[in-house]
Amino acid sequence: MTIEEANSFLREAFIAFPGVLQWVKDNSPDPKQTLQLWAKNLERISTAEAISVLNRWNANEIPPPSGYQRELFINHVIAVVQKDRSKNYAARHREEVFEQLNLKQPKGNYNAVCGPFMKDVLGLKASYDLGQISFEELTKQVEERKQQAMDSVK
Repeated sequence: MTIEEANSFLREAFIAFPGVLQWVKDNSPDPKQTLQLWAKNLERISTAEAISVLNRWNANEIPPPSGYQRELFINHVIAVVQKDRSKNYAARHREEVFEQLNLKQPKGNYNAVCGPFMKDVLGLKASYDLGQISFEELTKQVEERKQQAMDSVK
């Protein structure tokens, strides 16, 4: 986000959480410089991401910083955004893995034998999602299950 967008975001944040602005005024040796530094730190994230954090704080979906944490207000915003990005990356990665393994939908005349195969694959996916098996192990086991399913049709 740009400095102007960051300043706009900070105005909205201070309306929602006036105690943060008051804390800055009461505790910073140079409140204007503190706010400029905070705006600069927000360049790493988008306005939409920052507003999303603010909206979720206001809706009590996630806890906002309070008390002594006010000095880390911007760090909290950025940390929530980074956590969101990480979750989104993991979800996209899982989706890509299953696209690579061609498991989105059964194809051809194999629907009759896909039930047990898909049950096994979904169990493997759950193990992968929980970190119990690696991507390489997942790929290996799915390929083995796929070959077993294909052999049973012959």
